[in-house]
Amino acid sequence: MWIAVVYSGSRGGLVSITVQVLFVALLVFIAKPWRELLKEGHREEHARRLGPFLVKRVVLIASFLIVMVLGIIWVGGEQLANKIESIRYEFGVKPSDKYTRTYRSSIWPMTWEMIKDHPLGGVGFGGYWIAITKYHNASGELTPQQAHNDYLELLANGGLIGVALGLWFIIGFCKSVLTRLRSQDPLLGALSIGALAGIFAVAIHSVVDFGLHITINALLFATLMVIATVTISPGRQKPFNV
Repeated sequence: MWIAVVYSGSRGGLVSITVQVLFVALLVFIAKPWRELLKEGHREEHARRLGPFLVKRVVLIASFLIVMVLGIIWVGGEQLANKIESIRYEFGVKPSDKYTRTYRSSIWPMTWEMIKDHPLGGVGFGGYWIAITKYHNASGELTPQQAHNDYLELLANGGLIGVALGLWFIIGFCKSVLTRLRSQDPLLGALSIGALAGIFAVAIHSVVDFGLHITINALLFATLMVIATVTISPGRQKPFNV
């Protein structure tokens, strides 16, 4: 998976998957042993086992990071290096963008101006590409279709009402995840942690891109949310009628 991201040349993807590994390290290799240590009873035994537990996990995470760096060097090569170097143009000023103004350094300020004109209800979902033309002072050769930041676009499309609904959904999702993580079934806990890692990577990547606007990405994201939160209750199986 890491090699595929390197081959894609996606700078946001590289950052997302790197942060994803660190997220898993924090969630599994640090939070869990400390939670076990704070449990009532057998605290001395937990403390004795904590050191080796953390050492093994730190070595594992360090190995992951080393493999990731080697993957960049071995597979990425000069093309990836040029991609990474071009980041400064995305958030700065490039002569070639003087007339088209399609870099993030131009699109984000335009989007913010549009938000200030429509703060409460936004311009409507699906209306960004037409509403931005009023604020896109450029040659018109190219017109931004997305804000290249899903959070900024949510505020532009739905306004404060849309953001409030989004926060309400996130709070409900977090409550469901916490309930799931308290499950005594280690398989359910592992499934939740894996799904959360994917969700976290998408959340990071959405700061600089619009991956959730692509149908298959949105479908996979919804699938991860179900895996992270669904509660499986054992029940009696009904016999099949032959």
